[in-house]
Amino acid sequence: MRNATENVAAAALLGGAALALYAATLSRHPSADSLEFALAVESGDPRQLLNLHHPLLHPLGWGFVEVWRVLGWTGGALLPLQLLNALGGGVAAAFLAHLASRLTGSARIGCMVAAGFAVSGAMWLLSTEAEFVTPPLAVNLGLLDLLITAAPERWERPAFSFGLGAAIAIAALLYLTNGILLPVAALAARSRSGFERGIWLRRVALLSAGAIAGLTLSGAALIVWLHAAGASRLPELMVWSRYGGLDWSNLPRGAYAFIRSLLLYPGLGMNDRTTAYLNAAGPLQRTIFAAYYGLAAALAALPVWWAVRQRRLLLHTYGRAVVLVLVWAGAHTLFALYWVPSDCSFWAPTLAAWWLVIALLAAATPHSRRTVSYGTALAAALLLVNAVLFVLPHHDLQRNRTYWIAHAAAQHTAPGDVIITRSDDVLALYLMYFERRSVVLADRNPTAAIEEALALARRRHGRAFAVDVPAAAENHFAISASWQAAGVPVWELRAVPSPPPTQ
Repeated sequence: MRNATENVAAAALLGGAALALYAATLSRHPSADSLEFALAVESGDPRQLLNLHHPLLHPLGWGFVEVWRVLGWTGGALLPLQLLNALGGGVAAAFLAHLASRLTGSARIGCMVAAGFAVSGAMWLLSTEAEFVTPPLAVNLGLLDLLITAAPERWERPAFSFGLGAAIAIAALLYLTNGILLPVAALAARSRSGFERGIWLRRVALLSAGAIAGLTLSGAALIVWLHAAGASRLPELMVWSRYGGLDWSNLPRGAYAFIRSLLLYPGLGMNDRTTAYLNAAGPLQRTIFAAYYGLAAALAALPVWWAVRQRRLLLHTYGRAVVLVLVWAGAHTLFALYWVPSDCSFWAPTLAAWWLVIALLAAATPHSRRTVSYGTALAAALLLVNAVLFVLPHHDLQRNRTYWIAHAAAQHTAPGDVIITRSDDVLALYLMYFERRSVVLADRNPTAAIEEALALARRRHGRAFAVDVPAAAENHFAISASWQAAGVPVWELRAVPSPPPTQ
């Protein structure tokens, strides 16, 4: 009992430290998804708050922000949502610490791997943005902790299996990949003393009944949201089911994304922009990049290689836990490879499993104390490198050039004006969120975008501007003024009157 209390206390302290770290280093270079979520939550529009990838997640964010408003908050939704993600990251780290401590019998090992997990690139970045990833991850890890460490007598209680099934169903509506926990729970429901088919089937039936009950209750809420969003929007929402794809190139892209989830690199966030970076880089920069991620790849592969070599010892010592973690992590890995293999956010569960493997190796192999020292040194190295190369620069607003471009553009425009930007740039979202300007995107047809902006500006009795868009090359528009916004060209546009018809 005392050991269990110590594990909980150590996990809580570790999670609190992670939360404090995230809150102190919140990103001031918010990503496109962060700003899109903040704008959707601020709208309060059910059509903006409905997403079938995670039906209950936007409402959770909206409710969290509304609590802030009741307590007196008058600012935008971005900061509360960032702190919600910081809280999710801290709780996720605490659950990992508790799970690792329970499995290994060592709070020291549990805190070591949870600290390394907390300062790994993907977790630190996700916990300082507003991308709605860490809260469902915390729920995922909490339920995984519960179903792995639950005492055999708890599984004998029908209410436990039923409640666990309901909780997993609700977690799946929070983030659909959390549904992976249901087959893991069915596997965990097997009796530890031996396979008794009748007992196992009864537990699986209770898990399934709980899942159905949870889906029924949560599904009722989803139907209300669907009705509010309009039934005609359902086909649009179902497009997500065809989003992913299978290709052999997904394997190296996914491996690279997992490596980046450990170690961040300047200019490369969660999504893969490596090709663009390397195209603009010089020979020295490319050499440094290759050496950096070559070392990171070796670092990522080492525990996996070690675990394969020690597989008999691991299976003998922690057989049940190893199987459950591998099934859970394997399913998440396959989904990441199918869905968006280059996005680090989908590799966070695999990252947690990677650290759990290190915990089991540290506890099962000889020279455990030395292994813990190595793990602690690794966590310290990740803390230093990720902070210096990415997190602290992203905490510095002065380095956010996009923000200052938007700010400078807003100083020369009025709320009724319309601004045209490139569709492949996050500037549009910065203008909409931070400066509350109306934006038209110039994608493949800049002329049509300019015509749309001019028409919208006329209706609003405003003006039209183009930021970093080659409007000067267009024949049907004139530039009445031009200036620079943080070094980027800005043009004020007006339509050229049509020539009078020839007599």
